[in-house]
Parts: sequence; C-alpha cells; structure tokens
Amino acid sequence: MRGAGIRGVVLIAGIPNKESAADSGVAVAVASAPACPRCGLSMVERKATQGKFVGRPFWGCQQYPKCSGIVQIS
Repeated sequence: MRGAGIRGVVLIAGIPNKESAADSGVAVAVASAPACPRCGLSMVERKATQGKFVGRPFWGCQQYPKCSGIVQIS
C-alpha cells in the first residue's frame, strides 16, 4: 500500500480494524503523529521521492504546500 502510513488498516489476530480491536479487548498500539514545528497541526507520514533520502519515511505537514514543516522519523 503506497502512502498508507499510519492511516492504513490495522490487522491484528484477524481483527479488521482498530475499532473492532477495541471492542474485542485487544490492545492496539498506534503511533501518534507529531505536531508540525511550523504551524502546530498534526503531521502525516510521507515517503521521500527525490534527493539523498529517497525511499525514507518522514513526517510532513498535512497543509503542504501551504506549510512545509517536516520532521525526520528515526
């Protein structure tokens, strides 16, 4: 799934999504997105398509191109 990031479907022990997991009592660990250092909104996981970091994931502001805040994923 290209670009799914943390918004993708959670499949744990045959449970189709995190809402079903919560109903069944299964603990689901979901990484929370950091706040943008420039505007404060939550960020989305993206993947570099050019430059020396091609293929590496990073956090990018959800308001791009209006806001170009980024955070490296370590």
